[in-house]
Amino acid sequence: MYKVIANHTPARDIYRKQLISEGIAEEKIVALEENCKKAMEDAYTNSKSLTFKAENWVTEEWSAIKEVDYAKYYKDTGVELSKLREIGRRITKLPKDGNFHPQIVKVFKAREKSIEEEKGIDWGTGEALAFASLID
Repeated sequence: MYKVIANHTPARDIYRKQLISEGIAEEKIVALEENCKKAMEDAYTNSKSLTFKAENWVTEEWSAIKEVDYAKYYKDTGVELSKLREIGRRITKLPKDGNFHPQIVKVFKAREKSIEEEKGIDWGTGEALAFASLID
């Protein structure tokens, strides 16, 4: 699959070729690319100092919904906590001989920390624990 992807013409080049075939001037395409790149660079730069409050993202429709008490729906999974800890330690280790993207390493370290501290376990880690416990 990696070879197929590596040999595939990038979508940007396909689209560029199509625009040229439709009569769009090369200069206009270059200007569009530069404007787009500048907009992305500006957004990235601005993101470094951006602050927001979660409340700013909640619309009136969502604030009208009452918080549900999910605790009453939890069921005993039958998996001992000690077993979950053991599984958690195993699923948060990357192979030592791998060359992984820094973001992947960051995710795995965060998962490992949440398992060790037994708090802040995100949805993905919970799913991984669930699947791993079934496999185990």
